[in-house]
Amino acid sequence: METSGKIIAVLGAQASGKSTLVEELIKIDKRFIGFFEGEDFPEFVTRSFEVPSGRVRAFIYFHNHWMNQYFEAEKIRKDGGTAILDTYWLTNLFYLDALEDENDKRLIYDLIQSTSRFLSPPDGIIYLDVDRSIMIERVQQRARSGKRSWEERSEWLDEAMMVKRRHSEFFGSESLNQNWLAKIRVIHANSLDSRLVQKANDFIQSM
Repeated sequence: METSGKIIAVLGAQASGKSTLVEELIKIDKRFIGFFEGEDFPEFVTRSFEVPSGRVRAFIYFHNHWMNQYFEAEKIRKDGGTAILDTYWLTNLFYLDALEDENDKRLIYDLIQSTSRFLSPPDGIIYLDVDRSIMIERVQQRARSGKRSWEERSEWLDEAMMVKRRHSEFFGSESLNQNWLAKIRVIHANSLDSRLVQKANDFIQSM
């Protein structure tokens, strides 16, 4: 089936398999172009994960990073291609509880609100859910690999669980869906589903 240009965002908590899914999807169709959060962050960003008082700088860094990706994704959509992002500017919403200062929370929330009025929404969202035990195992494995040193901290799992809970609340709340997900098609998927890639591809192709 022929597809028109579109933007697909893959959302989910840490270690839910977002990047892996995007990597698999872009192998299927030459019109699929993937965007990734990456692993090589500036030092001030990695330090901010270890020192919560400076965390707001990481929020701004990722917001700018995701916005730049989204601008590129919009160009791809305009040219008839399909951009698939393993996260995007809305993602900061799920991490707000990691900020200690209420004023910082309000600033970042307002930034997300402003962005939602400025940028067009994605055409579709693939929400990846992951079992708690699998998520913990993956986070710990990733920490041992040395790619994300801050995840070695025991308290990081508390934040990971908070982010998972926020995703579940967001995608399970009708009021939030009306405010943030209006006119966006959403598919819920389990990261361990053996047919995940096929289901995600069918979802994209059906749009």
